[in-house]
Amino acid sequence: MNFCTRCGQKMVEGEEHVCNEVAASSSEGVVSNGKSWGNSAADSLKKVDYQVIYALLKNPQRAASLQPDKDLVYGILGLVASILGFMIWVWMVGKKLSSLLNDLFGFNDINSFFETGSVSNKISTMLTGKLFGLSIVSIVALGTALWLIGIWLGRKKLTLSDFITYFGGMQYSFGAGFIIAGLGTIVGLRISIILVIINLLASLVLNLMLASEISEVSKDRRLTFVASSIAAYIIVSAVLAVIII
Repeated sequence: MNFCTRCGQKMVEGEEHVCNEVAASSSEGVVSNGKSWGNSAADSLKKVDYQVIYALLKNPQRAASLQPDKDLVYGILGLVASILGFMIWVWMVGKKLSSLLNDLFGFNDINSFFETGSVSNKISTMLTGKLFGLSIVSIVALGTALWLIGIWLGRKKLTLSDFITYFGGMQYSFGAGFIIAGLGTIVGLRISIILVIINLLASLVLNLMLASEISEVSKDRRLTFVASSIAAYIIVSAVLAVIII
């Protein structure tokens, strides 16, 4: 009868033997890998310099000076900040729409009669849900378009992590712009929409400028870069909108 030289268990002929020590060490390895990944993420957040974020908030073009090998976290946080800012704007617009619908159509009376919940809230929730989906589509489409067109026309071929560092680093001020546009609903819905349009246009222009700079697009190709990026952005947005929204 054979015995395992590692764990000492009997080995039955014809049956596959799983060594307990090997299995234990394997599971420990998985746990340790999970812990190391979590510790790595926590360490990255601890190393975040809020002065850098403040500088990027004041001047988005400083994102071009970030170093992708150690500043990727600022790019990721910038993308999160932009999405959160848009979510706040969407939420505040939804609240304003709900109030306007109640005032215009007397949904409060309808709600009290049927006792089925707020009709206006359901309508505004549907609209805000669509707007939030559109924001995700928009930022993914814009980033994808600028990255791919930059690889095509630029002298410097950026990796995805490089591009996320630069592109995300530019988004802090636009996230703040969405919050300001959301606060504009206190004055009026029209003011809020005007502010968000200004923010979106500024975002598009500055992102085009930065993308051409970091991709090192030559002057004679910049018009082609701008036109191609906008066209690709529209196409990718349309495709993603059909799939997601």
